[in-house]
Amino acid sequence: MDDRIKELYIQELEKDIIKKVTQMGYEVTKCKVEAQIADTEEDTKITKIKLNVEKSENSNVEEQSNETEKVENKIVTEIQKIKTINTTIENKQEDINKSEEKNKAQKLDKSDIQNIKKFLIEEYEVNEKCLEIN
Repeated sequence: MDDRIKELYIQELEKDIIKKVTQMGYEVTKCKVEAQIADTEEDTKITKIKLNVEKSENSNVEEQSNETEKVENKIVTEIQKIKTINTTIENKQEDINKSEEKNKAQKLDKSDIQNIKKFLIEEYEVNEKCLEIN
């Protein structure tokens, strides 16, 4: 019975963490929580939170609109320069560029990781040493 309670407690913590980090504009690809369950609430604590997080594609509408504007300006400039178009080569290059940009956009920088850590420390009252992000 105690094992089942511990398992449910951990599952609910994981769901809650995923939900709250997602609301911050990130996509959680993996969440693993380890906790120590005791008879008293004061002795029950989270011992480890392990997260794999990416930036959500919908995380920053302003950033997306700026990027769209840059792409539109680039397209107009390129169209004005180009007289002959070899569409096959350009389409492949655009696909490669989009793929590279998407990968760059989804990676977290240090400030993103710090924001997530700060949130988890405040929300769940855990020690920073318990946190492992990406």
